[in-house]
Amino acid sequence: MEIKERKRYSANIKKFIIDIMILLLLILTAEGVIYQFKSSVFEVSGRAELTLGLSERNGGIFLKYEDINALEANTGNGAVAYSGEISGAAGYEGKYERVCIMASNEYVFDYYPYKIIKGNFLTKLHCENGSRVAVISRILAERLFMSCDIIGYGIYIDGSLYRVAGVYDEIITPVTLFSLDDAERVFIPLVSYDKFAEIPISSIFIGGDGSGGDSGNGSGSGNGDGYDLGYFTGRMGEKYYTRLKAYDIKGYTRSPEFISQFVKVDFFAAGLFLIFLFLRRMISATGAFYFRLKGSIKDSYLTEALKKQKKSILLYIAEMAVIIAGVLIIYYIVHFTPFLPEEFIPEDNLFDAGFYFGRFVEYIRTENNVNFRGTIYNICFKTSLIYILFLSLFIFIYLIKTFSRILKLTANKTFQGVNPAGNDIYRKV
Repeated sequence: MEIKERKRYSANIKKFIIDIMILLLLILTAEGVIYQFKSSVFEVSGRAELTLGLSERNGGIFLKYEDINALEANTGNGAVAYSGEISGAAGYEGKYERVCIMASNEYVFDYYPYKIIKGNFLTKLHCENGSRVAVISRILAERLFMSCDIIGYGIYIDGSLYRVAGVYDEIITPVTLFSLDDAERVFIPLVSYDKFAEIPISSIFIGGDGSGGDSGNGSGSGNGDGYDLGYFTGRMGEKYYTRLKAYDIKGYTRSPEFISQFVKVDFFAAGLFLIFLFLRRMISATGAFYFRLKGSIKDSYLTEALKKQKKSILLYIAEMAVIIAGVLIIYYIVHFTPFLPEEFIPEDNLFDAGFYFGRFVEYIRTENNVNFRGTIYNICFKTSLIYILFLSLFIFIYLIKTFSRILKLTANKTFQGVNPAGNDIYRKV
């Protein structure tokens, strides 16, 4: 019987080690996704995005180049990234390819998972002077020129001659792998394009957190969630309301924090279980100490018994101090403040089911609205979120498996109950 128990115990130990290894692998994978989203792709935390609806681009309701100055001046942000997307053609010596012309400024490249492999991106001088320069993709360079060493070469973009200033390539990561589209983007200074004043600004990225007061009156929410229609209208004026309303406004001010908190929930659950184990040990040790002391008091007076059990008392106090310190340290490591954007929290009643249902319906409608085409950053955000949700779920499942196995392994060791006649550290001095 004892041999069977030992074999079973040994098998459980092996399973426990395998569970721990899988758990660590899942945690490392989740942390890798968060890292890729936060830094390896592009850093957009602390910023917001305005995306123009597709139908509004033909309806004349949009912001133009002249409005960007007003946006920068009234929001106090001089590094607004903007672009107007134009379907066109790019060619060289009779070879032409359909491309997406990104009439933009020098800050736009930060919002794409691209890297420059030859030359440079658009500069401030290029954009201010309307220089006829272009930054094209590696794929387009190879199709048109059969090479990437083409800095200074001429390229025709919608019939106008530009010079190649740089060649970029895609950054392939687990996050961008399912987020990149097939568009061959050609970046040119907005003011270099003919009739640039009439081009609809289709994407705008703005820095800061939109803080400063109540977002309802257009002054922000004060905690990094203030970018909304009220924010921009309050600063730019009511005359911009109709144009601003044509844009889908998304705040990315705390997107890395929002994504990473799902893994933090798993760590918090693990911490609670460890605290539970510490508390069970505390109860077990207290019970054992109580029976030792009780048995000692039966044979002598209390003062005498305390003197006899002096070592046991000191050991008990030391163990309690270690347990309490362990509980406090674990809680300090795993505790966190959950974050949910204010727009998803009811103002009056936290348990307002109608509010949550309405927000869910609105989210589904927005996500299935072909009028608003998601930017690459937005797609990367959703891809990362899906990865993390699945990984955090598997981490939680393996946490439960691992902890249940710990309980089985310790069932006949530490937590089987307190036996007053048992062998423990408080038995004899």
